[in-house]
Parts: sequence; C-alpha cells; structure tokens
Amino acid sequence: MILTFKLAVVTIASAVLFGVTSAFASGPPAVIVGSCPASAPSGVSFFIMPSGSTASSITTGLAMVSPGGTVYVCPGTYKEQVSISSNVNLIGLYKSGVGPAIVAPASGIVANTTDLYDGSPVAAQVLIKGGSIASISGFTVDGSNSNLNSCVDLVGVYYRNSSGTLSNVSIKNEALSPSLASCPAGLGVYIESGFTVAGTSVVKVQGVSVSNFQENGITAKGPGANVVLNNNTVTGVGPTAAIAQNGIQVSDGAIGSVSNNRILNMDYTVGEVQATGILVYASKGVSILGNTIAGVQTPIVTLTDPTDPTSTNPTGTADGAIILGNTITGLLTTSPKSFLADGIDVCSSFNTISLNTITNTVVDGVDLDRTCGVGSSDQSGNYNIVTLNNIQNSCSAILLHSITALQNLILLNTASGVKESIATNGTCPGASISNPLQVRVAPSLMGHHL
Repeated sequence: MILTFKLAVVTIASAVLFGVTSAFASGPPAVIVGSCPASAPSGVSFFIMPSGSTASSITTGLAMVSPGGTVYVCPGTYKEQVSISSNVNLIGLYKSGVGPAIVAPASGIVANTTDLYDGSPVAAQVLIKGGSIASISGFTVDGSNSNLNSCVDLVGVYYRNSSGTLSNVSIKNEALSPSLASCPAGLGVYIESGFTVAGTSVVKVQGVSVSNFQENGITAKGPGANVVLNNNTVTGVGPTAAIAQNGIQVSDGAIGSVSNNRILNMDYTVGEVQATGILVYASKGVSILGNTIAGVQTPIVTLTDPTDPTSTNPTGTADGAIILGNTITGLLTTSPKSFLADGIDVCSSFNTISLNTITNTVVDGVDLDRTCGVGSSDQSGNYNIVTLNNIQNSCSAILLHSITALQNLILLNTASGVKESIATNGTCPGASISNPLQVRVAPSLMGHHL
C-alpha cells in the first residue's frame, strides 16, 4: 500500500543547541536571513519553516541574534565575509535541493585576521574567533573572484581558537590567481589553536566536501586543536607543477582522528616534493581509520620533525599513529615528472599499521622510514607494528631502511605483484619499475603548511 500525504506547512520556534538563552539576552533567539518561501517548494509534501526576526544579510543576522541562538539563512547568494564572535548556530535552509552560498563581495575578499603561527594575514570567508562555539551547516562557500593580488592565505572556513561543528558544507575554489598558484595559501577548512593566544579548539568536521583548493583541503594545526574529521571528501586538482597539495593535514601538536574520508587526485610533478593524502606532521597519537585514498602521490605520511616543537610535543614527534583499515590506490601511471612514493610512509615510531589494503604504489607499500628525527632522541622507523595488511603491485611490500631498525613487528601481511616482500635497502630489482630508488623524504620537502 502506498501512503500519500497532503501538503502541510508547519512553523516552529528556533531550536537552541547551546542551552537555554538568558531572559536578559539583548537579541532574539532566532533570526531568518533572506527570503524564504512562504509555503512548501514544489514537490515537497512536508515543509518546516522556522520563525524569528528577519535580516537581509548573514552579518546583520549574527549581530541581531542572542548568544546561543540560531541564524537561519534562506536560499540565495550572499556576497559577504562572515565573522562569528559568539556562540551561535548558523543553518542554511534548502529549496529544491539548493541552499545558500557565501561568495566574495563585489570588491573582493580581504584579509580579516592573522595566522596564530606566524602572524601572516589570512582572508577567511567564514571566520569563527574569540573562543566562540559555532555550529555551521547547509552552505556552499565559494572563493572565486577573491581579487587577492598577493600571497594572502585564502581560507573557506577558519576556526581560530574556537570550537564547534561544521557539517553538510561544500567549500570550493579556495585558490589565488594563476600567477600566485605556487603560494603556500588556499585552505578549505582551517582549525588552528594554541600558538600565541591561549585557547582550545574542539571541532568536528563531517559531511564536508572540499574541491579546487590551492594548498590544503582540511588543516588542523597547533597544540590546542582537537579534531574529529569524519566522512568528508577532499578532491585535488590532479597533476600540477604549481604546489604540493595535502588533502588532510594534522600538524604542530594537534590531536584527533581522521576517519572514513575520501581523498582523491593529488600529484605534484616538480622535483622530490610530494603531494599527500593525509599528512601528520609533528603531531602524535593521531588515528587514521577507514579512509579511501585514490590517485594521490603519497597517500598517508607521518613525519617527526625535531625542529618544529610545541608546548605539548617538545620533540616534534609524529609517533603513536594508528593507521587502520584504509584503502589506498596509488599512482601506478603518472606524469613522467611525478616523484613516485610510498603507500604509507611512517617517518616516526611506535605506530600501528594494520588491516590496510594498498594497491599500485610502485615504490613501497609500507615504508618504516628512518630519515626523520636524525640526531634527536626520537629516531624514526622503530617499534612499529605492521600486521594483516594486503599489499599489491608495489616494488617492496614493506621497506625497512636498515636491518638495525629496532623491534618492528611485521606479521601476517599478504602481498602480490611485488618484487620484494620485506626489503632492507632502497633498491628494487626489475626493469619494469620506472623509479627503482627508494624515495627518502626530509621533512622540509613535504607540502607542510607553515
């Protein structure tokens, strides 16, 4: 039996996600921005319309709403840079599958804050600052037509010493003009905390897509950043000589988990610098679980860098990563200029690498890399657990840089289409291998966002 429902329009009061609003709050608990349909869109049988005060722009709505309240944004194009400095829910409403878009103002996007790490200018389309908690969902953020004429860091959504949840958001075109394409700038999502300003950023990013960015898709940086990055899609620009892209970066003491994401299409074609799918740089204890990475030059990398210490990680270690259940398809066929690399390169120690499927990495499936932490007490490539991985079509399934590497447990892995199962040097026999020398990457050669 097929049930049908008559058209109904229901009006509801705002939901306050951050607790009960004070009776003495200066503004309304809910604000509606733009022009929403008075009735259900065509073909929709049940439509919920919030109630509240009205505003013509997102900026005005945020200024009106009481702390902890909700700003609903009707479908449409909003040419503004959005700044959030109080606890708020910012929710995009949809009509016929199309939600609101935040785009560059007519005069372009301008620098509106600075990076906590080095004080460089940042031009954020959506800026959450001052310890605020912001839940944001239902938007497109488009960095086209920024009109930036210098290496200012263009960012889609920037949580700066702040917290919250970012979900169901599409972020695209966070890139400078072609003449500035090699600038270390252009981030989809930037979560940063704990360098020069005290603060803790606890941020969940879920169901977000990032495409056509310049440097990094999603970045979590600084010892105050604690992130859950789950079920997102990050798509690079493919082979490029402009910049080494990183899909997801967790760095400089940040902690958290990177799980169930799709990371695609990143390949840097100049020299020995490499694009990465997931880069853990001088951050320890990061979980990398169940991700799908395809067509990326170096799918997963952990890098210890003693020259990049933080208050919570004084040796700059990238130790203790849990790399579990990821599906990796590498670059078997690439541009002739690509510097081919490994499926999983752990340039750190005390990592667990298990139940991963690694295919077409050409060089090595798993590299227990001893080139990081040289001269420090935290030498890389030691005390790793490598079990139950399935490695296909690589040079060496697993590479130990030296037979003196300490106490790595390598057990119950399977391999097919490889020249060597476990290698202890950087060469691989067989003329069919286009780049037989093991790629050894110093930290300075990675696409690290400084």
